[in-house]
Amino acid sequence: MTLFQNPGQGVQTEDMDLSVLRYGARDAGLATHEVDLARVRDERTLLNELGNSLGLPGGIGWDALGDALASAGTGRVLVLTGWPSFRSDHADLAARVEALVREAQASGASKLYAFGVH
Repeated sequence: MTLFQNPGQGVQTEDMDLSVLRYGARDAGLATHEVDLARVRDERTLLNELGNSLGLPGGIGWDALGDALASAGTGRVLVLTGWPSFRSDHADLAARVEALVREAQASGASKLYAFGVH
Protein backbone atom coordinates (compact mmCIF):
# COMPACT_ATOMS: atom_id res chain seq x y z
CA MET A 1 0.00 0.00 0.00
CA THR A 2 1.56 3.31 -1.06
CA LEU A 3 0.32 4.93 2.13
CA PHE A 4 3.25 3.33 3.95
CA GLN A 5 6.06 3.93 1.44
CA ASN A 6 7.56 6.94 3.25
CA PRO A 7 6.73 8.25 6.69
CA GLY A 8 4.79 11.48 6.42
CA GLN A 9 5.56 14.76 8.04
CA GLY A 10 3.34 15.17 11.03
CA VAL A 11 -0.16 13.85 11.46
CA GLN A 12 -1.64 12.99 8.07
CA THR A 13 -5.32 13.77 7.77
CA GLU A 14 -6.43 12.00 4.63
CA ASP A 15 -10.05 10.92 4.72
CA MET A 16 -9.14 7.32 5.47
CA ASP A 17 -11.25 4.44 6.71
CA LEU A 18 -9.87 2.95 9.91
CA SER A 19 -10.18 -0.62 8.60
CA VAL A 20 -8.11 0.33 5.53
CA LEU A 21 -5.36 1.71 7.79
CA ARG A 22 -5.39 -1.42 9.95
CA TYR A 23 -5.27 -3.74 6.96
CA GLY A 24 -2.58 -1.75 5.16
CA ALA A 25 -0.41 -1.50 8.28
CA ARG A 26 -0.70 -5.23 8.91
CA ASP A 27 0.25 -6.02 5.33
CA ALA A 28 3.24 -3.68 5.57
CA GLY A 29 4.38 -5.38 8.79
CA LEU A 30 3.83 -2.27 10.90
CA ALA A 31 2.60 -2.22 14.50
CA THR A 32 -0.60 -0.21 14.87
CA HIS A 33 -1.41 1.87 17.94
CA GLU A 34 -4.84 3.48 18.18
CA VAL A 35 -5.74 6.38 20.44
CA ASP A 36 -9.37 7.40 20.97
CA LEU A 37 -9.11 11.16 21.45
CA ALA A 38 -12.78 11.42 22.46
CA ARG A 39 -11.65 10.30 25.94
CA VAL A 40 -9.14 13.14 26.29
CA ARG A 41 -10.10 16.11 28.45
CA ASP A 42 -6.69 17.50 29.41
CA GLU A 43 -2.94 17.01 29.05
CA ARG A 44 -2.76 14.21 31.64
CA THR A 45 -5.47 12.10 29.97
CA LEU A 46 -3.84 12.72 26.57
CA LEU A 47 -0.47 11.49 27.83
CA ASN A 48 -2.13 8.48 29.47
CA GLU A 49 -4.07 7.56 26.31
CA LEU A 50 -0.97 7.90 24.10
CA GLY A 51 1.19 6.00 26.60
CA ASN A 52 -1.37 3.21 27.01
CA SER A 53 -1.60 2.76 23.24
CA LEU A 54 2.17 2.31 23.11
CA GLY A 55 2.29 -0.04 26.10
CA LEU A 56 4.09 2.46 28.32
CA PRO A 57 3.61 2.72 32.09
CA GLY A 58 1.20 5.30 33.48
CA GLY A 59 2.38 8.75 34.45
CA ILE A 60 4.74 9.26 31.52
CA GLY A 61 5.67 12.73 30.30
CA TRP A 62 6.23 14.28 26.90
CA ASP A 63 9.95 13.35 26.82
CA ALA A 64 9.35 9.65 27.47
CA LEU A 65 6.55 9.61 24.93
CA GLY A 66 8.79 11.28 22.35
CA ASP A 67 11.56 8.75 23.03
CA ALA A 68 9.12 5.86 22.55
CA LEU A 69 7.86 7.26 19.26
CA ALA A 70 11.38 7.96 18.01
CA SER A 71 12.44 4.37 18.71
CA ALA A 72 9.75 2.80 16.57
CA GLY A 73 12.30 0.54 14.93
CA THR A 74 10.94 -1.22 11.88
CA GLY A 75 7.82 0.88 11.86
CA ARG A 76 4.80 2.01 13.75
CA VAL A 77 1.42 3.47 12.80
CA LEU A 78 -0.20 5.86 15.26
CA VAL A 79 -3.92 6.26 14.55
CA LEU A 80 -5.57 9.19 16.29
CA THR A 81 -9.33 8.71 16.12
CA GLY A 82 -11.39 11.84 16.62
CA TRP A 83 -8.47 14.00 15.46
CA PRO A 84 -10.48 16.71 13.62
CA SER A 85 -12.67 17.41 16.67
CA PHE A 86 -9.74 17.12 19.06
CA ARG A 87 -7.71 19.58 16.98
CA SER A 88 -10.48 22.16 17.08
CA ASP A 89 -11.39 21.61 20.77
CA HIS A 90 -7.84 21.28 22.12
CA ALA A 91 -5.65 23.26 19.70
CA ASP A 92 -2.70 23.58 22.11
CA LEU A 93 -2.59 19.86 22.88
CA ALA A 94 -3.01 18.98 19.20
CA ALA A 95 -0.04 21.21 18.39
CA ARG A 96 2.04 19.36 21.02
CA VAL A 97 1.11 16.01 19.50
CA GLU A 98 1.91 17.27 16.01
CA ALA A 99 5.32 18.57 17.15
CA LEU A 100 6.07 15.30 18.94
CA VAL A 101 5.23 13.26 15.84
CA ARG A 102 7.34 15.53 13.61
CA GLU A 103 10.32 15.27 15.98
CA ALA A 104 10.10 11.47 16.01
CA GLN A 105 9.81 11.36 12.23
CA ALA A 106 12.77 13.73 11.82
CA SER A 107 14.99 11.69 14.16
CA GLY A 108 15.73 9.25 11.37
CA ALA A 109 15.69 6.38 13.88
CA SER A 110 11.98 5.88 13.42
CA LYS A 111 9.58 4.84 10.73
CA LEU A 112 6.58 6.52 12.28
CA TYR A 113 3.34 7.08 10.41
CA ALA A 114 0.63 9.11 12.12
CA PHE A 115 -2.95 9.48 10.89
CA GLY A 116 -5.72 11.64 12.26
CA VAL A 117 -9.11 10.14 11.41
CA HIS A 118 -12.74 10.86 12.32
